[in-house]
Amino acid sequence: GRVVKNVAGYDLTKLQVGGFGGFGVITELHLRLRALPRADVTLIARGGRDALTSAARALTAAGVGTAALELLSPALAADADWVLAARFVGTEGSTPAESHQLDRVTTVRWEVLPVERSGAFWGLAARAALGGPVSLRLGALLHGLDDTLDLMTEHLGEALVSAGAGTGSVRWAGDAPVEEIRALRRLAAAREIPLTLERAPWQVRRAVGHFGAYHEGVGPLVGRLRDTFDPGQRLSVALEGQD
Repeated sequence: GRVVKNVAGYDLTKLQVGGFGGFGVITELHLRLRALPRADVTLIARGGRDALTSAARALTAAGVGTAALELLSPALAADADWVLAARFVGTEGSTPAESHQLDRVTTVRWEVLPVERSGAFWGLAARAALGGPVSLRLGALLHGLDDTLDLMTEHLGEALVSAGAGTGSVRWAGDAPVEEIRALRRLAAAREIPLTLERAPWQVRRAVGHFGAYHEGVGPLVGRLRDTFDPGQRLSVALEGQD
């Protein structure tokens, strides 16, 4: 059937998007198109990771209206340092005014990315998940971004990392032993940080499972959802513990 957003109960759209086909098959899509903005400006700052995450928190706390605020590892940014990118889109009058707040709110040095390079830059960030045989994402709160990055790099290495510096979400791509991925998932679950395996060879997916370990009490809820939306158990996704 058609999946719609149910504002009175479960958000079925998000359930389907995050289900990797485990709760239904998409047969029809309706897309909403928006006009291109009149102005599109990207500024980047280079430096140590902690300094850049601190700058991102300052921008978020100050309510600076970025369209995107992304932190990239040196390997992903093809740079010697970590890179924090702030993107502003809107009218020709409002966008420069918003971008000028960066120097006022933060202490890092910003530079404007030339227009001819900005499209390639954001395309590179969007394709980060394709840079290795395994890609996964973790969802942390913004104030826990540094700890989440430390935990991830301790077990998986730095590799190709992009982080929504204004939201706390982290994506990693590379290659790592199954045991390290499972260890990261267990430790992340203890901190209530969900880990989702986005892409991996089948043997890794079967050993690790798509989704992170359930927080206490969530398992029965997911079970009831499966009973409701897939009573015949026709759809299947890899879960921890399956052989």
